[in-house]
Amino acid sequence: MYIKFQELEVWKKSKDLCKKIYILTSRGLISKDRWLRDQIRRSTISISSNIAEWNWRASIKQYIYFLKIARGSCSEVFTQSLIAWEIWYLPESEYLKLIDEITILGKQISAYIRSLEKIN
Repeated sequence: MYIKFQELEVWKKSKDLCKKIYILTSRGLISKDRWLRDQIRRSTISISSNIAEWNWRASIKQYIYFLKIARGSCSEVFTQSLIAWEIWYLPESEYLKLIDEITILGKQISAYIRSLEKIN
């Protein structure tokens, strides 16, 4: 079974989230907090990168492992976004949109994992 990761909706959404995080962290107070800015960017990049692992894995079982890492990275981005909002780096409206997007993406990754586990 071969799937181009670029065709996966879950990968497209994770890439879009990554772009959004880069834009959000390029302005305002968060742009000056190098540690938090860089950490949330790394966590977001990890999501799409681990989903892209499909093309390089020999088995579905290995790929599921990387999808679980991607799902874990969603939790990291969720937490880092919450912290950024609580210390006034993100406006509430942007934070709420971001949290919704991260939550939906995490659920989609979980659904994708379940569908692959059925094949495996």
